[in-house]
Amino acid sequence: MRTCSKKLINKMDNLWLFYGENTYFLNQELKRWKESFIEKHGDINIETLNGETCAVKDIIFACDAVPFLGEKRLVIVKNFISSQKSEETDRKKEDQKALIAYLKQVPSTCVLVFFEQSVDKRRALFKKIKEAGTIKEFENLKGTSLSQWILEEVNKRGGKIEFTNAQFLAEMTGRDVWQLNQEINKLLAYKEDKQISREDIEKTVSANFNVSIFAFVDAVGQRNAKKALDLFHGLLDRGESLQMIFYMIVRQFRLLLQVRYLLDKKFDYRTITSKLKLIPFQTPILCKQALNFSSEELKEIYRILFEIDIDIKTGKIPATQDNQKIFILVLERMIVKRGFLGGVTSVV
Repeated sequence: MRTCSKKLINKMDNLWLFYGENTYFLNQELKRWKESFIEKHGDINIETLNGETCAVKDIIFACDAVPFLGEKRLVIVKNFISSQKSEETDRKKEDQKALIAYLKQVPSTCVLVFFEQSVDKRRALFKKIKEAGTIKEFENLKGTSLSQWILEEVNKRGGKIEFTNAQFLAEMTGRDVWQLNQEINKLLAYKEDKQISREDIEKTVSANFNVSIFAFVDAVGQRNAKKALDLFHGLLDRGESLQMIFYMIVRQFRLLLQVRYLLDKKFDYRTITSKLKLIPFQTPILCKQALNFSSEELKEIYRILFEIDIDIKTGKIPATQDNQKIFILVLERMIVKRGFLGGVTSVV
């Protein structure tokens, strides 16, 4: 992630673009800017426009408006660039050209901020902002960078956490920074001495959906039926869709079958990552999980999952929201039978 500006609003250039996948950092930066602006100029001179519905003339009008009882206005335009389509009408294309031309003359009394989750860097408007203003990209944190952020955030909020526990917390939440923010607050409220341990995380943190699925498959691989059942029912208790749980289990075992095949062929991590188009940090974890099963076990599991899928689609196993008992029973039976292993040939 590119570092956030430390300048105050009244010292800034007046044309900016904030964008990036890390929507938590993106929103936090905008929040800091608004707070800084309000402290200096008050909130009456802040205007936020929905870029998906507003016209170019609305943006220009908002920028040209005279500040009320203040020196500056802050105009925030959300999702304007990403909402522009390549097959625009001639009128809209002319409007965009007019906006690009206007950016050269945004009055000094206005700070104009475009706010986007994603942008097409080939578009003329992006190029113009890059040329005339300042662009800040907020990228997702990965690996040690995310763990370091957790360490710093916990410390900033008056708590303490070891680096290895910060890594574990990141894994538990699937590296979702929005959830991490909530879980850090929850952990610090839970701990009187503010020292966060691995046990605290296990007791308090709601595991990310993908992480829970991974943990479920791990328990199956370890032949730990009780843990697998607990994780399965934990997902149901959280209100996760039963069909979504099932299809994520299918997806995970399909991945493991592919990984196991490549491991048996003696491919290294880099090749496996490339062939399966994995995120690099996933590869060693998936390889380790795949080795909990033999190739034959994974084939048998996937065969049974495929049969269940057919039974759902043909109506043999009811899977409607108000009739899920048989579906749940089928999955529970597979879990109890040590992860579908041991000669299971029928599940219904």
